[in-house]
Amino acid sequence: MLACRGLTKHYATDRGPVTAVRGVDLDIGSGDYAAIVGRSGSGKSSLMSMIGGLSRPSAGTVRIAGTDLWGLSEAKAAAFRSTHVGFVFQFASLLPNLRALDNVALPARLAGTMSRRASEERAAQLLADMGLDSHAEAFPFELSSGEQRRVAIARALMNEPGLLLADEPTSDLDEQTEREVMALLRDINRARGTTLVLVTHNLTLAAEAGRIIHIADGAVVA
Repeated sequence: MLACRGLTKHYATDRGPVTAVRGVDLDIGSGDYAAIVGRSGSGKSSLMSMIGGLSRPSAGTVRIAGTDLWGLSEAKAAAFRSTHVGFVFQFASLLPNLRALDNVALPARLAGTMSRRASEERAAQLLADMGLDSHAEAFPFELSSGEQRRVAIARALMNEPGLLLADEPTSDLDEQTEREVMALLRDINRARGTTLVLVTHNLTLAAEAGRIIHIADGAVVA
């Protein structure tokens, strides 16, 4: 599902160039659940951004399901990303003026992958899968933080991506809600066969993954 070779990321700063990721090679199989762990500033989020097509590598390649992501044009990369990769970030980042149903359906509407009716039907089913079928008409401010996160997960699944990237998805949640969200992500991985890559500094959460990848100073360490 995912193959990275020589991934490197440099940033220009007032103090000079900084290397956030250093020549990372990484393979994650279809249907796997992998956790990338490391301290703050270790480069794990920069690595995730390159894997997901959000930040162009300074060097190296990313292949998702055999496609060279960064070898595509900007438009084709965006289209590929919208249908093959789902994102769950540290914050839910829902659009406040849209109902839960519309927030979930948005990726399909932007990608033009299905009709409005079909997108609403799929969004309603995903919300039901998340235990939120009675909240489809609710706006984000009417939802708890855990409910918002479940809406965000449903949104990430809207276009049926094979790869789900979760970057610190529970860091702002209480312990009980964190357990519920992580159980949901595990169920998605197992039941749907979706490849799951979790970025976290929490070793307890990482221990639930099938594989743990340690990052330090921008490089994979044993």
